[in-house]
Amino acid sequence: MRRLSLFALVILAVQITAPQGAFAQKVAVGLPDNAEARRCGNGWECSRGYRGVNDKCFVIGVPRNGYLDSGGYRWECDRGFQKTDKSCAAIKVPKNGYLAEATSGAGWACDRGYRATKQDCVAVKVPASGILTDSTFGAGWICGRGFRATENDCVALAVPRNGHIDYSGNDRVCNRPYRKSRGKCELPTAARRL
Repeated sequence: MRRLSLFALVILAVQITAPQGAFAQKVAVGLPDNAEARRCGNGWECSRGYRGVNDKCFVIGVPRNGYLDSGGYRWECDRGFQKTDKSCAAIKVPKNGYLAEATSGAGWACDRGYRATKQDCVAVKVPASGILTDSTFGAGWICGRGFRATENDCVALAVPRNGHIDYSGNDRVCNRPYRKSRGKCELPTAARRL
């Protein structure tokens, strides 16, 4: 313990008596305004909020409704605003819509049960026996069990004798050993002979 204390005292004494700046990093010569020496290595870099151009540091103009990013070298728009050239424009959210992440393109998305057109949110028309889906492609609805989709409607499945609705709920299959033939469930020729 005594040995460690003596070592610490020697280091402290060397630091106090050493010439000023002996342990300091090299400072870049000729720093431009709004710049600072690099923490690692030689040279300089612009201070937060400034951008370097031709050996000078110019202030980054942050527009109204904007802020400097975490690095301090670019600007971003506040929530509810999008970059438009050199400004932040308010995002116009249509009726039945809400603000979305900026990565969504328009900056807004439609509420459940609505689909985005160019500037609006239009209600998804779900037919009788239909079920609303969250899918962003297709019609926005599917048919319930026992129905199949046509262009704008759900039509009840006609289940033939000796058949049943399949696992998906939207088609028919024949009971074994019956097979589909001309919309009916018929016994295969070999099974009829037995």
